[in-house]
Amino acid sequence: MSESHNKLPIGMLLQHAGLISNEQLHKALELQAQYTQMKLGEILVLQEGLRVKTIDFFVDKWQEIIDRGQIFPLGYYLKEACLLNEKQVEVILQEQKVSQQKFGELAVQKGWVARNTIDFFLDNLSSQPQQVMSLRQLEEYDRNVLNLAKKYANHTLILSRILGWTGGVPTLTKTIGQTFAQSNSNIPPGREIQAVDRFVEGTLIRKWQTSKAAAAIRALKYSLLNNSRCEPGGLLTEYQDILLAGEAPNLGTKEQKELLLLGLVVSDGDRLKVSNIIYQQVFDHEFVLAQLAELQPQDIVPAIKPMVDDVTTLVPGNSLVEYAPPTSIQTLPVPTALDDAVAQADTIDESSATVIPSNSPEPLTKIGSIIICTAIALLIPLFLTINNYYSSRLQPGVAVDETEPEISDLQQSCEQISFTDANGIVSSISNLEAQQKQLNNNFPERCIATLDQLRVIAAPQLGKENRILEAIRHLCNVSPDSEVVVDAEVWLKRWYSSADWGAETKFYLQERAEHYPQDCPAAHFTENEA
Repeated sequence: MSESHNKLPIGMLLQHAGLISNEQLHKALELQAQYTQMKLGEILVLQEGLRVKTIDFFVDKWQEIIDRGQIFPLGYYLKEACLLNEKQVEVILQEQKVSQQKFGELAVQKGWVARNTIDFFLDNLSSQPQQVMSLRQLEEYDRNVLNLAKKYANHTLILSRILGWTGGVPTLTKTIGQTFAQSNSNIPPGREIQAVDRFVEGTLIRKWQTSKAAAAIRALKYSLLNNSRCEPGGLLTEYQDILLAGEAPNLGTKEQKELLLLGLVVSDGDRLKVSNIIYQQVFDHEFVLAQLAELQPQDIVPAIKPMVDDVTTLVPGNSLVEYAPPTSIQTLPVPTALDDAVAQADTIDESSATVIPSNSPEPLTKIGSIIICTAIALLIPLFLTINNYYSSRLQPGVAVDETEPEISDLQQSCEQISFTDANGIVSSISNLEAQQKQLNNNFPERCIATLDQLRVIAAPQLGKENRILEAIRHLCNVSPDSEVVVDAEVWLKRWYSSADWGAETKFYLQERAEHYPQDCPAAHFTENEA
């Protein structure tokens, strides 16, 4: 197998194509860390039963196909990827003549190719911008795939709220819909809007860099910053113009065409606008400035352009969906975030839920109260920050928190920590643990997540160096609600039953459990042992 020339890593590419799950990818990466001489594709062939020709197709041909655009029918590419054989293609083509159904739909009906794999090919092969989903199309998708009506009293309200957030972008819309379809949570009637809001804000916006459900957003960022058809700096600058002004004329430049193909912007008549509120908040002005600074460290980052007074931002309930935004948000009766299935996908963050009195306005992040004018939306947070800053200093008896700049700097540094620098990981862990001890409850949430990721990454390397007790300590310190606590548990289980390290691991965990009960979340599997 040759080296990948893709813009996305091969593991992520196969996951997006629906050929492996997130868990399967993590398992393969763990094995690769242990057997460094093996390539990831080779491990996936052995472990998950993927065909060598399928791996080679995505490694050697996929990026070239994307760059060139679709030339052949869908069946050709599925056969090239060894996902269908020649006989299966002939059968589908014969049935197409009778049923007039689409090729991909017939492949799914026969169980030969997964639906999300077909969607992946169609979305990426198209040389035209994706068509946003209307409420009618989403309701049809619900009837055929999701079946939300069987689980929720007012499933139509859930669907319309989803569209309000996503603007009908197919990937995001289907992802949120599937999350609610897989959930076992009981959402009381009248709480549907709050449930969707909390999931989107808690998972797709606040945790977009780590949550499983936000994989498509991370892939979009990667495609934006590693684009083969346009210079990333030009794309970012063009996107920034549209973001700040709220809309821009569609001049047909190659940068605008690429932003449309990526799905980051959509066409509204002869104007372009950001596709949805999720993208507005994730890929905001600060994100653009940070990326431009990395791409052009010696250049002056473009200044904010003059605001346009009479422009509108995307709001839920645009031309796709109409609804009356709620005047207040009440806290859901905490039905397990969405539930166990949703919690595994890092959906609704119950701990971050805010109780809003019924007579108070929603926060700006709530979908129903996003300000209509983009300029106002950009200026109000700055105004409030300045106002609060001086108010806290002018009021007598109010103490000034001098740790705010330090915490802000720390959070920024956490976002820039490299996870690939093997020599610096253990040092980074020590530094962050010292900061956490000093700041206590003020330690930024982003830094907690970074620290947990570093602990899991460092553990296998320390194990190879026979520093097993140090590795176990790091794994035990992973937070119970962390994204990577399952990964920490995988390593502890492996060492717990290991002939080489089993005795040391058991002794350490027993001692820790005796002196610090419930202090090693990743070792809870030992509680069931006699």
